[in-house]
Amino acid sequence: MIPEELDPDKLVLTKEEIELIFEAMIHRWSKNKKDNLKYIMVLKGMKGAIWLTPEKILIRIWSDILSFFNKLLYYNAMMKTKQEYKGDPRKCWAITFEKFKNDLKEGII
Repeated sequence: MIPEELDPDKLVLTKEEIELIFEAMIHRWSKNKKDNLKYIMVLKGMKGAIWLTPEKILIRIWSDILSFFNKLLYYNAMMKTKQEYKGDPRKCWAITFEKFKNDLKEGII
């Protein structure tokens, strides 16, 4: 069991910090408003929903979202490698991990 303070699925960001992240994304996508308008509008709607949601509820929902996405990323990496190499899952995981280590070395991550 992971100690609560080290659990990557437990949200520790505040409501204001989440709003700042959304603002940064909106700012980045605003550099090309024509192509990104629909994404900007959705992010603004999500930011509004965050603003309206009590922080306790927000933490619960976003903690579950983080947990879900962490699992989704893991399974996606496994399936992608399995499709690419058509091998057994253990070899696929080893290949995925090697790609990750190489990306870390090269500064891609």
